Amino acid sequence: QALSPDGKWLAYTSVETGQQQVYVRPFPDAKVAKRLVSVNGGWMPRWSRSGRELFYIDNANIFWSVAVPPGPVFTPGIPKQLFSTVPYSPLSLYPFDVGADDKRFLFSRPVGNQTMRPDELIVVENFGEELRAKVKAKK
Repeated sequence: QALSPDGKWLAYTSVETGQQQVYVRPFPDAKVAKRLVSVNGGWMPRWSRSGRELFYIDNANIFWSVAVPPGPVFTPGIPKQLFSTVPYSPLSLYPFDVGADDKRFLFSRPVGNQTMRPDELIVVENFGEELRAKVKAKK
């Protein structure tokens, strides 16, 4: 479940049709209406920080984006396929999050042998600068 940044919409996953799908309902009065968002199944909805997009992963491990225009009625755009999440680990409890700038995503990904410590996290900062320095050093 994910509450929109403005607190007006609740995105969630349900299997009420027999297939896992992403829906959005008004919040806090969730009994009023619901709207199907995903097109080919879906789970793990996450809002952009601005609330103008909703992201989810479908049953084929494809990452999707749905535009959400502002307004009192939830009127989602047509879902757009972004990329495959197969290289990442979508089976973890929280497989991704949206960056504060709404332009980047953080995904979990298994590295090396599956017996590695599951709590290990590798963060690379200033990757471009480090790469340029290594390329210059090899010349």
